[in-house]
Amino acid sequence: MEFEDVWLEVRACVQESNSIASIDSRILEVPALSEVLEAAANTNAKHSSDMWDYSRRLFAGEVDQIKKAIEFSSKVEDEKSISLSANVSYRGSCYTLTLFAIKRLSQ
Repeated sequence: MEFEDVWLEVRACVQESNSIASIDSRILEVPALSEVLEAAANTNAKHSSDMWDYSRRLFAGEVDQIKKAIEFSSKVEDEKSISLSANVSYRGSCYTLTLFAIKRLSQ
């Protein structure tokens, strides 16, 4: 399956759950993951509101790196898109990472 665009989104956890993965140094070696988690931690430190999020467009190869590093616990798919989500703990806060892809429609 081919995708038009793929994004990695991060936001404060909407709902804390028992399935929260801890971030280790191996995961932070993936530049896209490191970038979004640092942005989230910096934003979280400045704003007490949970009404923010950050997203980063992914490029070739980054999707596979992320899928190898994070064990996504939920999947939502329809005819136009697919999203994989996981709650992670980073610097003492809970974040939801979402890998969101827009499917390329066949003609």
